[in-house]
Amino acid sequence: VNFLLIMYAPVMQLVSFILLVAFMTRRRSLHESREQLRQELGLTEGEVMVGFFHPNCNAGGGGERVLWLAVRALQIEHGNKVQLFVYTGDLDAYKDSPEFDPAAEGEMSQADKERLAGKAILAKVERTLGVGMPDPDSIRFAFLSGRDRINPARYPRLTLLRQSIGGAFLGLEAIGLANPDVMIDTMGCHFAGAVFRYFGGCKTACYVHYPLISTDMIEVVNANSVAVNNPTTNSPFKRLAKLVYYRLFALLYGWFGRRWNLVMTNSSWTTGHIASLWGCQLPRLLYPPVYVKEFAHLGPDSLAGRLPIVLSVAQFRPEKDHPLQLRAFAKFLQLAPKDVADKASLVLIGGCRNDEDRARVDRLRCLAEELSIEDRVRFQVNAPHSELRTWLEKARIGLHSMRDEHFGIGIVDMMAAGLTVIAHNSGGPKMDIVTDPQLGFLAATEDEYAQALVDAFSLDDKQLRRRFEAVRRHIEKFAEEKNFMPGFCQLTKPLIDYRGGEHVVGY
Repeated sequence: VNFLLIMYAPVMQLVSFILLVAFMTRRRSLHESREQLRQELGLTEGEVMVGFFHPNCNAGGGGERVLWLAVRALQIEHGNKVQLFVYTGDLDAYKDSPEFDPAAEGEMSQADKERLAGKAILAKVERTLGVGMPDPDSIRFAFLSGRDRINPARYPRLTLLRQSIGGAFLGLEAIGLANPDVMIDTMGCHFAGAVFRYFGGCKTACYVHYPLISTDMIEVVNANSVAVNNPTTNSPFKRLAKLVYYRLFALLYGWFGRRWNLVMTNSSWTTGHIASLWGCQLPRLLYPPVYVKEFAHLGPDSLAGRLPIVLSVAQFRPEKDHPLQLRAFAKFLQLAPKDVADKASLVLIGGCRNDEDRARVDRLRCLAEELSIEDRVRFQVNAPHSELRTWLEKARIGLHSMRDEHFGIGIVDMMAAGLTVIAHNSGGPKMDIVTDPQLGFLAATEDEYAQALVDAFSLDDKQLRRRFEAVRRHIEKFAEEKNFMPGFCQLTKPLIDYRGGEHVVGY
């Protein structure tokens, strides 16, 4: 023991020295690779390479809409001054390209797959998210082979920590493929920022959709409450161990969070948590983009022709809590007047990322059968944007049930289309969106959602018109062309205009 204690300090010094030498060597080689890449692209001194780190860029959700509108905003604002890269693991998207020939797949080169995948991704972005690029040919993709490192299913234990470390390793792979001048994370791989900044020498910015850990999550464990990430346990030791793990992870998360040059957050709820956890100056609040003007042609008169449809718009992920919607709707049918209950239906529309999500939809179908409402419920999976718009224009009620939703783009979409919304009484919906009873309803339990549905269907024409006008005035602050796109360009401009050195924009 004495020998180990004596040797500990010099051994650690030696290890630190070796790591420092490796770090400096790696950073120097990455700097050289950046200059070589700039030469290959023919970039001048005033032109900047900007990389968007979003390994799941083809998922088609609200986070992806943030990514692609940010890309579009920089193209419009800076034109040829910026060369844009997107780091993604969606190489398999080449199979969705109309040019793909399954019979010739075995003969396809990696370059052919990447070319087709890039085209397919941008085509899906325009088709499902309604976002077109001013210059799609100028967008380059860097395809990551190690995306599974950030798959939570890969880590049944210590998921947050191991997934975050996996994100850091994925960042190393990314800068090996293309080391940009500026890296912007739009997915939430917050440990990758330090890798890009210190190994790649990049300026870094992140758009935070939600904190990986929060005081709310810690409180759920402390109270032994049931949640998506917290099955209850009767063991005080297990609960204590999880509490210690969460608190230690929060400290580590804060250290990595303070490494970003610029931090943007999507809601008041997220801003408060990130400011507390990362111990930084107040992050820049930038509401996510909502295409409000898409429904500008709808006036109060359009409400008269609405069908008795309750519409849910959310990806089929566990945290969205679709089972709560089904149970609440079943209870609503028991509470509502017969003439309303006989006509009402529930439509769940959203995207499936993988087989796990598709299996989740199958379980939801089974739950609908158990509740004897299968003939009143309809699932629209991976619907194109045009179909989503049709449903938004004819439905009457909008339903959203995620607890501690960081913002809730789908909720604002439904409000813009004239739906009366019912959202969870927490997070972004409570603090930023449904901030007044005139704007919609808030609920938390199955019974509260069922009663809110009854109350929403009982609104008369005069009440609906009054709400319509109040909602229209309120959601203008979420309009993508007035808020997100100019705000994103303004916040990132110092990073793009300043290339080289250690210019810090947030701390």
